[in-house]
Amino acid sequence: MRASAGFRILVPLLPGLYAWLSTVMFPALRSGWPARVTALAALLLLVAGTVMGTRVERVGRILGVWGFLTACIATWLLAADQLAVERLDIVRAASGAIGWALFAFGWGNVRAPGAVPEEDPRAIAGAPLERRGEMPPGAAGVAAVGVLGALAVVLSAWRVRREDHALFAHAVAFVAAVALVSAAAHIAVERGKGVAAPSGRSLAAASLPLTLAIMLLVIGMMWLVLR
Repeated sequence: MRASAGFRILVPLLPGLYAWLSTVMFPALRSGWPARVTALAALLLLVAGTVMGTRVERVGRILGVWGFLTACIATWLLAADQLAVERLDIVRAASGAIGWALFAFGWGNVRAPGAVPEEDPRAIAGAPLERRGEMPPGAAGVAAVGVLGALAVVLSAWRVRREDHALFAHAVAFVAAVALVSAAAHIAVERGKGVAAPSGRSLAAASLPLTLAIMLLVIGMMWLVLR
């Protein structure tokens, strides 16, 4: 088998295998034979889909994505008692979330080497677009700090042990992480540009988000004190 074909198999196979091991295999082994059968079917569909995807991409996606997901969902339904909140392992759940994110990236379409959109026969002819400018110095560092901070916020939600507050903590952490990444990207791109003095309209538009942020901060401090 050529190296390129082997690489095309490993890219979707390894993340899918990691997600299957961390979120499907363990609950299936602790359940009855129906869950074990669907878990095994999911693994076989994943392998068949990745191999078939190198020959017939559409069939490979049907088996490796939709078939694999269907079998995994069936396994989770059959092993629902093993997926109760009090039985979930925090590290395994976090690693499983990462595995499924990598699985989605692994099955994404990658542009073939040497292929550019302008060479497509359906592309509109014309002069290629020129980039408008360079990124400010240190933009990558600012973006990296934002991503690491967002990751720390998401991971901190796993410290909430009480079931009544865990879901709310994860929702707040997700929203805060998205806002942090967006703010870091904006700062990284706009840093170094001239900024005009804020007008009264700008301050009025910012008053509501600032008020909500202060209210959330006060509520969080009260909850930490009174819990």
